[in-house]
Amino acid sequence: MEENLVSVIIPVYNVEKYLDKCVESVINQTYKNLEIILVDDGSPDACPQMCDNWVKKDKRIKVIHKQNGGQGSARNMALDVCKGDYICFVDSDDFVEPDYVQELLSACLNNNADIAICKIRNINESTYTQKDETPFSSSISVSGNNIVYDAYTNQSLYSHSPCNKLYKKFIFENLRFPEIKMCEDSAIYLQTFHAAKKIVAVPNTLYNYIIHSGSTMHRAMTLERIESILKNYDYNINFVIKNNLKSLIYPQVVACLNNCVGLYRNEKSKKIKRYIKNCYKNYRKKYKNIVSFKNAPLKLKLKMIYMKIF
Repeated sequence: MEENLVSVIIPVYNVEKYLDKCVESVINQTYKNLEIILVDDGSPDACPQMCDNWVKKDKRIKVIHKQNGGQGSARNMALDVCKGDYICFVDSDDFVEPDYVQELLSACLNNNADIAICKIRNINESTYTQKDETPFSSSISVSGNNIVYDAYTNQSLYSHSPCNKLYKKFIFENLRFPEIKMCEDSAIYLQTFHAAKKIVAVPNTLYNYIIHSGSTMHRAMTLERIESILKNYDYNINFVIKNNLKSLIYPQVVACLNNCVGLYRNEKSKKIKRYIKNCYKNYRKKYKNIVSFKNAPLKLKLKMIYMKIF
């Protein structure tokens, strides 16, 4: 098994408080044949120097310094140069268990799978609480045409995050993250599962996601974030249409329209509300042959009426 090189890609931005713990958790993996790529995404704090210091401590570590372009951009730059037979992603404010790579790689090899998934532990930094977020208690294996549909209908199991997964390199051969500043994970998760012939989920909690004031979960709903969220629907809808995944086209459009209305109702900024409403109108026009008022679910019909009134 050790002959398989695993590339661990870590985008780094403004995380000087967390970076050392993250990198330590990776270099201390029980599986040693690693290529560790730190991508300094134009970080304004001490992270660039910290990355350079890590290169001196472990010969498996490589550093890329680049202008800030967001996490997707940073991951893509590493994907362009990585040499691993398998690829995994770790966010630089999180950390992984010592057997994270070993367990996922074993699962791939033993099951002839293209993607292996583990459970995620959410750790709230302010409340010191922990919770396992991925609800499965035994190994799960899915193959064939069921994978993408399963991934969409069971998102709590599969999750949008690439960080609790190990991928065979070919999954990213012709696939890159959209270079938006946030929420880029949601734009490609269906595409990764569509590329795989078989996936396996192991019931072990191997990835630790740290919830803190600067994490994505706690970021305010800025215009940039809402733009990213709504662009992700375009990516996924275009993908399922292009690949004729008929069972997913209607629910994807319904979810898009539902989310537009939800964002609109919860938003206080008039500028952002105008942006969301324009997006909603464009989606209604663009996808009118897929979801009309007549064939919309009752919940969405009520929301369509709400948008028409307000």
